[in-house]
Amino acid sequence: MKDKKLIAIFVSLFLIQIGVYTLLHLWNIKHEPIDNSDFKKDYPNYRTLKKIDLSYKDLKKIPSELSVMNSLEAINLGGNYLTEINLHRISPSVQKLYLAGNQINNLQFYSDIFFEESNLKVLDLSNNLLKNYPYALHKFPYLEMLNLSENNISKFDNDIAVPLESLKSFHISTNFFSISDINMGLIFPNLKQSN
Repeated sequence: MKDKKLIAIFVSLFLIQIGVYTLLHLWNIKHEPIDNSDFKKDYPNYRTLKKIDLSYKDLKKIPSELSVMNSLEAINLGGNYLTEINLHRISPSVQKLYLAGNQINNLQFYSDIFFEESNLKVLDLSNNLLKNYPYALHKFPYLEMLNLSENNISKFDNDIAVPLESLKSFHISTNFFSISDINMGLIFPNLKQSN
């Protein structure tokens, strides 16, 4: 009787493994490391892509090709080894940018023109190493969802922050300050969801 149960368990686990492999294959998700020299080879039609999943590719920097992908609307760069993000390496056409699970401790912005041209609506910077609240993100005119949970942010200064009127969803849990420290009505007047 025990042998039949063990065989049934092994068969179930095998079928689950095949199912996961099949899903990954169907979604065409590759989790091999790439570097910038392989980017054009791995994504030959990169200029016309609408979405790209570069999660878990062992990337240490954002591929420069992302800045010229003018059709691109969504990028997943989660689970890499990015430490600094230069958002000017991202095409202004991008509406959703997922950067969760990296080692980001710094965001770089060189010009206000980038913010004015940007169509960014969703920005996920959760589970990184940010220590300071990135007030410059308030310059994104269309930003609707901002996730900064699970970082090392220690405070929010209501006197520095300018209102971010487009924001509807804000996640800041598991940091070193409370959402109650934020003057929500003043800073995020149209917020519908927060934690």
